[in-house]
Amino acid sequence: MTPQIIIQKFKEPFKKIVRVTLRTKLMIAFFLTVIVCLAVVFVLSQRVIKHRFDEIAKEQITDALSRIDNELKITGNEITGKLEKIAQITELKRKMLMRYESSGFDYLGLSNQLIDLMQSTGLDILEITDHDGKVLASAHEPGKIGSIKSDDVFLQTALTGKNAQGISIENLVSGSYLALKSSVPIYHRGEIIGVLTGGYLMNSEFIQRLKRVGAVDLGLVQGNNLVVSTLVDSQGKPITQLHLSAEFLSSIRSSKIPLMQRFVLNQTEFSIGGMPLITGNKSVGILLVAVSQEKLQQTVADLRRNIIWFGFFGMCIALLVAYLIAKRITYPLDKLVEGSVAIAKGDYDIQIPITSKDELGALVSSYNYMAKELRENREKLITAMRVAEWQEVAKRIAHEIKNPLTPIQLSIQNLQQSYNRKAANFDEVLQESTQTILEEVENLYKIVNAFSEFARMPKPQPEWIELSEVIESTVTLYSSGQDQIQFKVKVNEQIPKIYADPEQLRRAFSNLIKNAIDAMPNGGTLTISVQPTILNERPAVQISFADTGEGMTQETKSKLFMPYFSTKQKGTGLGLSMVDRIVSDHGGKIEVVSEVNQGSTFIIVIPVYNEAFNVSKE
Repeated sequence: MTPQIIIQKFKEPFKKIVRVTLRTKLMIAFFLTVIVCLAVVFVLSQRVIKHRFDEIAKEQITDALSRIDNELKITGNEITGKLEKIAQITELKRKMLMRYESSGFDYLGLSNQLIDLMQSTGLDILEITDHDGKVLASAHEPGKIGSIKSDDVFLQTALTGKNAQGISIENLVSGSYLALKSSVPIYHRGEIIGVLTGGYLMNSEFIQRLKRVGAVDLGLVQGNNLVVSTLVDSQGKPITQLHLSAEFLSSIRSSKIPLMQRFVLNQTEFSIGGMPLITGNKSVGILLVAVSQEKLQQTVADLRRNIIWFGFFGMCIALLVAYLIAKRITYPLDKLVEGSVAIAKGDYDIQIPITSKDELGALVSSYNYMAKELRENREKLITAMRVAEWQEVAKRIAHEIKNPLTPIQLSIQNLQQSYNRKAANFDEVLQESTQTILEEVENLYKIVNAFSEFARMPKPQPEWIELSEVIESTVTLYSSGQDQIQFKVKVNEQIPKIYADPEQLRRAFSNLIKNAIDAMPNGGTLTISVQPTILNERPAVQISFADTGEGMTQETKSKLFMPYFSTKQKGTGLGLSMVDRIVSDHGGKIEVVSEVNQGSTFIIVIPVYNEAFNVSKE
């Protein structure tokens, strides 16, 4: 198998893959455009959704913080109200004033009374200090009696006659807690005799109460540690660590607007924000608000799923629309291609229907006009060519006939003169003249017979044949009796059967072999080689006739296949014209390579199957 055949077989499947029609390209372009648009819409929608949900989460956090802050104020006012009522109890004031009497101060009695009051009011913290900041009684921490709290901001404010409320850090025996408390002055006869302080510890119960108000999960940060939280893990245990960055907590302490951060707990995303708990100008803690994004996550997932489904259906619709649009656009172009192929095959009568009034319609109209012009011009050209051909043929026939007529005329004139002179050698002149006339008449017969054979060239009668058998039988016919010429036949084993007329090919090969023999009067070598090749991207065979004769000039080569052109004295000039016509009828081509004194090579390429025969392969 030759390299050309291997390359052709290798390229054939790739041509089927790579060859993409204009309709397919338009569909791909339209489809990709839709895909890109859908992708852009998907990405933008995701960003818009995320941004909107972030805003919703921030609004939820802001709203929850606002409600909780309002609840803290209401609770602080409630504490202050309870303390003001307690501060009006006469028995309490009397026990406080007893410490100025000689009988001594009843610390135990005052503490017991405070414990009863703390239980009845539901407070977690309740204590009394004098105007010097000394603890006289403490219901929640009896061990504090006698301690001094001179640096207490609430105490100092109450001693000025004003109520004080807010959040502070309470250091108890059980630990350090944040507490919501108030301090009110205790008056006796218009003078402040002490300060009553009470409130609620911000423990888990208090945070659960705030959670019900804010409808969100809460956390209480003291320092950088989470001390109380309503968040629970997958096992229902309270969360004690959120792993929030110190920068985020510091930003909350210093910011006057709610900040937000995301974190994931139990595969659920939360948005978390917070507000600082400030007493005076000092932040004593942070109240965190955690909003579950589970519903938002589900909404986002549903939206994404819907977008994907809509995108899928959109792509299907886009593909269908792309096909219809591409078909509408390419239909006239397909017809133009079909028309061009038809014209290339010689059908000039085809007209394409105009289906639109746009640029494609104008193109089809121009094509129809061009086809009409081509048909008319072709008819004119054929007529002119026929006239020119027949004029040329007539000239050549006249020239060929004139050559034998001259000797005939001279022989008759010589015979007539001899007869009139009663020449003694009349019999000899008669014999010579008659012989000359007969020879020239024979030449005339050959000329007329060759012309008749060329004019009556029948259409090919193709069949599947072995080309090597046709060549071998033709070579055998001419090789016998040619002692001075050596014949070499080289046939490639991969040559397939071809669909051709064996008799016409044999006639063409005979003419080429005869021309080669005439080109080597002193002997030489005629090499005939046959090998597979490609013609117009289709399998074909190449037959070469290479002689070692005299060669020919460029001028001779240019006229070689013209009817009645011959370089031989007795040639008719129709042999190579007949070969050219036979090869052309088989859908092939012929060319010659020759140099003076370098021999000549005639190369014929014939397709394995010629579609012009319009016969299916067997």
